[in-house]
Amino acid sequence: MAWRCTGRNNEEMVDKFVHVGIISSKEVEDAFRFIPRGAFVPSEIQDEAYIDAPIRGDPHVHMSAPHMYATILEALDLQPGLFLYLFAIIHNCFKIVWLYIVSCV
Repeated sequence: MAWRCTGRNNEEMVDKFVHVGIISSKEVEDAFRFIPRGAFVPSEIQDEAYIDAPIRGDPHVHMSAPHMYATILEALDLQPGLFLYLFAIIHNCFKIVWLYIVSCV
C-alpha cells in the first residue's frame, strides 16, 4: 500500500499516508507536514523527493522510504505535547545526515 503514497509534493504525500492509515496520529501528521522531505534531498534528484521509495544518490546519499519513518514514529505512541520533542528528533536526524552529505561533497 505504501508505494501508492507517492505525491507531487509534501502535502499530497502526507494526505495519502493519512488516507491509507500509515499516519494515524495528529502529532506524526503535523511533523510530516512541518518538515518537508524535499528540504533534505539534493537538488539534482529533487524530482524524487515525494516518491514513497528509498532515495539513493551518490555514494553519500541514502534515505529510507518516507513510509518507514512514519511507521516508526507511529510505533512510538506519541502523546499530546510531544510535538516539539518529535520535531527536535526529526530535525536533528536530518541535520546530521545533511551535514554528513555536505561534508562528503
